Amino acid sequence: MSRKRYLDIVFLAFSLMFLVTIFSDYNFAYKILRVAIVPLIMLFCFMSLINKKNIFFVLFLITFFIAEFVYVFRFNNHSLSYYLSNINYALSYIFLFVHIVLNINFRTLLKQFVFHLIILIALGGYIFYALDNMMSYHEHNVIPTSYYVIESVYNLFVILVFVFSFLQYIHDMNKRSLLLFLASLFLCFSELTQVAYFYIKAEKMINIVYSVFLIIGFCFAYCYINSEKSYN
Repeated sequence: MSRKRYLDIVFLAFSLMFLVTIFSDYNFAYKILRVAIVPLIMLFCFMSLINKKNIFFVLFLITFFIAEFVYVFRFNNHSLSYYLSNINYALSYIFLFVHIVLNINFRTLLKQFVFHLIILIALGGYIFYALDNMMSYHEHNVIPTSYYVIESVYNLFVILVFVFSFLQYIHDMNKRSLLLFLASLFLCFSELTQVAYFYIKAEKMINIVYSVFLIIGFCFAYCYINSEKSYN
């Protein structure tokens, strides 16, 4: 069995176990598997894709893993855990955004898809406005200014990743850009769901939906990495 096939099987097994733990009460297993998914993708990335074209995607995975690790295994100092996790989440989406825009020919995009660009920017602006309202929805939830700034930057780049991954897809129209768009789409959905969980109602079903979107997003990210090798 090839190394790649073995890694594919391990990743699939981890993903299925993760989905099982979502619907169960095995919180420790859920935490372990959640943190393990990103390093597994990183392992594949380091084995196959270290080059100038994807360094920002590697940085996205590294910062996302740090954020996940801090979030899942929280320190006693709540403020420190919050800053470490959310700053790294924000950085991860900034790196993913840079990875996407570096692969877009903006001259062609502005010539052929200016209408799509205007519509998507308007849609992104509305989503950002809705997220901002969600954060201030709970009357008992007073957010410090530093928290608000970090989460606003975080949400902004989540939306930008969604918008520009779609623009890259309609620009390139190939399997590789489609996989990256689907990964970005489900990661964006997971982040939107998480905002609802934190700021509207902390129901288990919302957390389950968030976790399902997260794992589907990273499954598409794994497929994207896999296609990157054959693409290059």
